[in-house]
Amino acid sequence: MVSKEILKDSRLKLRERGLLITLLSLKDDWDFSIRGLAAILPDGRDAIDKSFKKLIELGYVSIKPVRGENGTFAGNDVEIFEILASAPITENPDTVIPYTGRPDAGKTSQYKNKKYKDIKEYKNKKRQCVNSFSQFNQRTYDYDALQREALGFS
Repeated sequence: MVSKEILKDSRLKLRERGLLITLLSLKDDWDFSIRGLAAILPDGRDAIDKSFKKLIELGYVSIKPVRGENGTFAGNDVEIFEILASAPITENPDTVIPYTGRPDAGKTSQYKNKKYKDIKEYKNKKRQCVNSFSQFNQRTYDYDALQREALGFS
């Protein structure tokens, strides 16, 4: 089973998700190498290398050099993480502490108008105006008679 965290992580492209799931499916003693992954995946070495580096950057893969008995380089210890323990380290970490509280705990309306108490009252008034306008448009008028009346000739 695959963790939903991998599927919900919007930083991962489809290719990186596929590589991560492939890495998680391999045996623990599998010898990780880009050439070995290229042999079992349809993508080329460059694409696999790029995705692998992105997984390292995001913290899903960790590589630690291993020293042999005489202190020489003996290979790398590769760890694959299904769930991130902490946020990955970035070059320029954010130093601002984000505000996590609710901005407004009360139930105040965002609508501020002195004429109406709340948005419901405003919408009701608007609906009444639209209805009266549509009723006005449905009437037929004798415009000549209205003009004569307005000018005082009737």
